[in-house]
Amino acid sequence: MSPAVKVLRASVRGAHDRPVKATIGRRFATVAGFYRYAVIDGHLMVDPTVAVTRPAVQWEGQRRTVLHPLEFAALLTAARRDGPHSHALVALLEMIGIRVGEVCRINITDLRQQSGYELVSVIGKGNKPAVIPLPIPVLRSVREAAGERHSGPLLLNRNGDRFRRASVAARITRLANTAGLTTPVSPHGLRRTFCTAGLIAGVPLRDMQYAMRHADARTTTRYDMARANLDRHAAHAVAAYLAGMTSG
Repeated sequence: MSPAVKVLRASVRGAHDRPVKATIGRRFATVAGFYRYAVIDGHLMVDPTVAVTRPAVQWEGQRRTVLHPLEFAALLTAARRDGPHSHALVALLEMIGIRVGEVCRINITDLRQQSGYELVSVIGKGNKPAVIPLPIPVLRSVREAAGERHSGPLLLNRNGDRFRRASVAARITRLANTAGLTTPVSPHGLRRTFCTAGLIAGVPLRDMQYAMRHADARTTTRYDMARANLDRHAAHAVAAYLAGMTSG
């Protein structure tokens, strides 16, 4: 093994931790992307990452947080009692599935109307703009958070400053504890809950992929933490269809 490959493996695995395969894969993708563009731009002649074997990640069985409907209801109730900004925060993260960085950057001027819909404009990954409709429950919480203000950040902390990613995570944890949830909850866990709940509710995968703003439907499928639910297995529908073709 060349020295370059040894350094790569050490940097991907970390000096003091023993990460799972999925974590190693994500870290490696970042490092590999750097070297790939270095070769494209002519800074390197050879990409050393091509000699590294990537770990095979089994996405089935990965332990990721997703809330059941009653758990989310308890969290939303705790957020509503905590105040309008906490209420709007939880509603935006779970009911329309936006990312934590996006929710922190929302300004009141990003709210608008179009074709009879109330909308919010966000800047997503890769600086890609997106316009997302606000369902009535979310719209009510957003309007309450905005109050009489017409500009500035939509969500404010107790000091009157814009929410930050770290403070959002801490707030979600505090609200989950208040709600009596035993499941660890993160902002991204609420986005995952949005995706899982949508697919359980019968939203087509293509529509859910569009709502999640995923380039690949396989990514959306990985967010579906109820995909192994036996009630949703295709065998039920297929058996019922074929049984209808028989007599007796």
